[in-house]
Amino acid sequence: MIYLLIFFQSVLFSKGLQISSELDTNNLYVGEVLRWSIKVEGHENINYKFPDLNIDNDSVKVKQIVSSENRNNKIEFEIISWEIGSFSTPSYFIEILDDNGGIDFTMISPPQEYTISSILSTLDDENFRPLKGPVPVRDVWPIKHLILFFLIVIIVYAIITVWKKREKKAYNKIDYKHIEDPKDRAFRRLEELSSSNFTKDFYTELSHIFREFIETKYYIRTLEMTTQEIKESRSLFPVEDSQFEELIIFLNLSDHVKYALQMPTKSEMELDKEKIKTIISNL
Repeated sequence: MIYLLIFFQSVLFSKGLQISSELDTNNLYVGEVLRWSIKVEGHENINYKFPDLNIDNDSVKVKQIVSSENRNNKIEFEIISWEIGSFSTPSYFIEILDDNGGIDFTMISPPQEYTISSILSTLDDENFRPLKGPVPVRDVWPIKHLILFFLIVIIVYAIITVWKKREKKAYNKIDYKHIEDPKDRAFRRLEELSSSNFTKDFYTELSHIFREFIETKYYIRTLEMTTQEIKESRSLFPVEDSQFEELIIFLNLSDHVKYALQMPTKSEMELDKEKIKTIISNL
């Protein structure tokens, strides 16, 4: 085979036909494009054909960039290599045609050597820093803090709810600077009380005036106490025995009227009103 190839080349050379192969560079990096050109020179009456050549695998890619139908005497390829090392261009056979267009013989292009290097080889080790592990990122609100926060909120809400439920009565704030004197208030209400009212209503109001006076003057909760409870709480009242006895007599009378056990006349109603005025004046 080698003998025949040399023979063919010598015949072509004798006819003045030669093939040249050329690279635009012999050294490049992985992934860079290498331009490879093949040119036929010699006798113009000899017909030849550039076959298609396309290689694409994991290590190299050869792509034809000039169509084989082009009648120019030159064909070009792009070579991209994905491996480092020294390589040569692939074998490429040019078909020499006879007068009938058939293949008379083929000629192989001279191989060209080139070297593929890694771009990392041009960098010093000092340019690379050691890999570091993942940096832990702290949560803005760790889970345990969130749980503690919600527990505090629930506890505070529960305390407020229970406190509101335990409130039985809302008390208005009293401005003691403008509060009316207990005795003046009692006298004013007695003047407004008329004996023309129904007897039960009259004694109910009269009893309330008297109880309110005792409560506001001596801070004894007589408005909430029954007559019997007041009688049993004698030690709380800083009054003479005779005054306390009059107080009990009046309260018993009011109770009798309220329960329809006794019905005073108009004159008796006015008399009882005056008695209350006298008792309040003396306290």
